[in-house]
Amino acid sequence: MGQKKHTVRFYSILLALTLLIFGYTLYLCLRPQPVSSKEESSSGSSMSSGVSEEKPPSESSSGPVSDGRIGGTDLPWWSMEEENVDNLDPDKPIVALTFDDGPSQYTKRIVDTLTEYNSKATFFVMGYRLEEYGENTLYAFNHGMEIGNHSYSHKQFVGLNQHSINQQMNDTNKLIKDLTGKEPRLYRPPYGRINQMILSKIPMAAILWNVDPQDGKAYDAQEIVDNVMEDVKDGSIILLHDVYEKTADALDILLPKLIEEGYQVTNVSQMFACRGEPIEINQKYYFLTDMKAVNCTY
Repeated sequence: MGQKKHTVRFYSILLALTLLIFGYTLYLCLRPQPVSSKEESSSGSSMSSGVSEEKPPSESSSGPVSDGRIGGTDLPWWSMEEENVDNLDPDKPIVALTFDDGPSQYTKRIVDTLTEYNSKATFFVMGYRLEEYGENTLYAFNHGMEIGNHSYSHKQFVGLNQHSINQQMNDTNKLIKDLTGKEPRLYRPPYGRINQMILSKIPMAAILWNVDPQDGKAYDAQEIVDNVMEDVKDGSIILLHDVYEKTADALDILLPKLIEEGYQVTNVSQMFACRGEPIEINQKYYFLTDMKAVNCTY
């Protein structure tokens, strides 16, 4: 009789332990898992091939820190009259060159090539890279290039809370203004990913693109050139990256080819101003004609 009681007690304890282990295992499986910054970055839109060659610092690093709403809301939106477009002909084809993820050691060379061909571009810079290569962005600005915001450390905005987005934008806006004396008015969201809620919270214009030659993945400079020429048309916004030597090599071929085919090559603001088209805050633009994408689908 005693032996039977011990047996029942043993199996009761074993059953309880089994249920406890099963319940804990089920909890581990069902609880939300944190997403690492690496997974967050890798989930970006495949449209953009831009990934910085260097690992961005974490938010806990010694970079600038800001809080609150994104700066610039107290500044008047600029009028097209501010842009000097006397050297541009609105009746001729025109394109805007843009460079992401810099500045880098190749930025000055790219600026020199643009200057050689009397062309302009918009450089969407990252805040943490300004801390190392800021003099190259100042060099671009002093040679008539437009400087825009591409976030501080290239974190995808979709999925970030508003505080983190504000910090990414404010820190870079401050670095640009401290460097150039001019508040940036255009930005490009990392990976080109943005939605209506984010658009409505950032008092700047989001500039995307309609020509992506995949310069980060291209085999060589000639492939980059061929990819651009295959898709370019009047009013195109061309996505490039000033962190690749092959992109700098490609520009030596691309610029004279675009000019030979009748294109004027300039920055985003001057392209719109040349045609008398306004750029409005809280909107996103892919190219000059049929400009605004009112409905965000992702």
